Amino acid sequence: MSRVERLLQASLVLLALVGAVARAFAPVRAKDAAWPVFDATTLAWLGLIVVAYLLPRISEITLGDTSLKLREKADEATSGLEKTIDALADLLQNWANSTLIYMHLLADADSDRASLLLMNYLRDRMGEARKWLSDDPSANVRISLWLFNKEMDRLEFFFSNEIDDVATVEAVFRPGEGLMGQAFLERRRWNEPDARQIPGFKSIRSGGTEGYDAVMCVPVVNAPGDAPLGMLNVDKRGDEFSATAESIAAALAAQCAFAFDQYWKAPTS
Repeated sequence: MSRVERLLQASLVLLALVGAVARAFAPVRAKDAAWPVFDATTLAWLGLIVVAYLLPRISEITLGDTSLKLREKADEATSGLEKTIDALADLLQNWANSTLIYMHLLADADSDRASLLLMNYLRDRMGEARKWLSDDPSANVRISLWLFNKEMDRLEFFFSNEIDDVATVEAVFRPGEGLMGQAFLERRRWNEPDARQIPGFKSIRSGGTEGYDAVMCVPVVNAPGDAPLGMLNVDKRGDEFSATAESIAAALAAQCAFAFDQYWKAPTS
């Protein structure tokens, strides 16, 4: 038992003992009354003492199974959290290692090779991030990258992890147009659970788009305060993206910005 529980038990025993003694040895009003008094009230006080001593055992018997189940659930949740943290740490470490390899390969690549390295880097990072954006396979998470064309003043599609499911030619966004254009103009993340309710919503999926309501838009920037190079757009079926998914998407956007920055700095670009 804890210190508080012992103190509570001792207080209860003392109270019951005082009550029993006071009742048993109270002044006798009737000359023929038995003394000391052992009536129902005295026995009740004595019974309270017994209950006070047995209370911890009673709690253990009646709540033991429940406590055990709660402890098991807590241990399971802790174990799951530890595994998630370890997996996330592995992901970030892998990304850190990949950046070094990417920079090394770009240094010796010709123009065609550099373009291929860029595409492969984006594809791999999107593939690794995708499972963190939703744990439901039926959500069909789609990640697409859009670059800002300064001359045309619009966002244009560049790359996706599902190239066949994107309207690559027709879909363009002016700053402030649709959810992605608005997020680009305001330089902010946007995590919307029901994007179709937003005025001016513009779907960028080709074919059937029913059910793809959850949309997340994240600016792609080299450094805080810089103008966005473009936008990362993520959509899926089901509920809104979690806070963890939003953080992963932001980290992925930073990876995309890094990939382009190194690509443009490469000698052959």
